[in-house]
Amino acid sequence: MNRPKIRMGKIDFTLFASIMLLLSLGIVLVGSASYNSALWLQKDGFFFLKRQILWSVLGIMFMMISLNVDYHKLKKYSSLIMLITLILLLAVFAFPAQNGARRWIRIGGGISFQPSEIAKYTVVLYMAKAVEKKVKE
Repeated sequence: MNRPKIRMGKIDFTLFASIMLLLSLGIVLVGSASYNSALWLQKDGFFFLKRQILWSVLGIMFMMISLNVDYHKLKKYSSLIMLITLILLLAVFAFPAQNGARRWIRIGGGISFQPSEIAKYTVVLYMAKAVEKKVKE
């Protein structure tokens, strides 16, 4: 039986161990710091801990997926990614303000995100391409 090979990029073990240590510490701290609040607000003392674990698992999955992405290939799409990011940054004005600020885009089902988080990575990608282009000239 031929199984597809999962090819992982090279992993810096020290960096990976540091990330896992900080992630574990963060989960423990969220659990201990939020128990009483969660019990009072949500009637489930582990509500925030469960959410933190869920997002941590999703983050680890995306980290493993990103190990297989050749970021050099993203260069040619950096202008398109920048355009999409700018559109998302402007789209926040179409959504209602929360606590007096317009920062979030609600997708539905309680899922929302901040385009500014995407913009951080997009600017790095776009600037890297711009610097490389400048050096080649």
